[in-house]
Amino acid sequence: MFGRDWDRAEATIVARDAKFSGDGSVATYTYVADVRLTSGETFRATIHEPTVATDFWPPSVRDVVSVLVTSKDRKVKFDKDDDRLSVKAFEAAKRKAFEDARNQPAGTPTPGRSALGEIPDSVASTLAQLGIVSGSQAQVVAGDSAEGQAVLAAFAGLGAPAAQPPEVRLVKLKSLHESGLLSDDEYAAQRQRILDAI
Repeated sequence: MFGRDWDRAEATIVARDAKFSGDGSVATYTYVADVRLTSGETFRATIHEPTVATDFWPPSVRDVVSVLVTSKDRKVKFDKDDDRLSVKAFEAAKRKAFEDARNQPAGTPTPGRSALGEIPDSVASTLAQLGIVSGSQAQVVAGDSAEGQAVLAAFAGLGAPAAQPPEVRLVKLKSLHESGLLSDDEYAAQRQRILDAI
């Protein structure tokens, strides 16, 4: 592309910085990532969000994604062919989860739960002990804190990973993140675990 030879590599996002539009409604991210070449060599690089990002799912810290690297000057950009960076792929997974739910018999448990009141009683009980109850203001805790570990442990009980397809688990995880029950870092870590198991 434009005289450059691009090679595929894997990158682990280690930091991201948001620059917001004038009204604060749109964020454009710049990333720091550890890039692993196919040779096994690793280097740290800055990666900018694509200028034309119509089908770009911004990765979170700890996400592992595909990137393109030039061998000469080590310029790095996101690989737009990677489904882990695709809004369309995420939306397709949501549609598939919807269709799967529609085709199940009546009484089948609902896999996606978006509100605190809809999660299993055992998880709600654990969260209530932490002061997180339905109808209360959203609370964000650090994943490495004792409270964060307790929240993650509670959510680990939402279903055995092997029992639910990855797309259902990703939708459920995004719902928990959007409701404010998981911080960006916790969401990223759990999302990566699901993707790694695929």
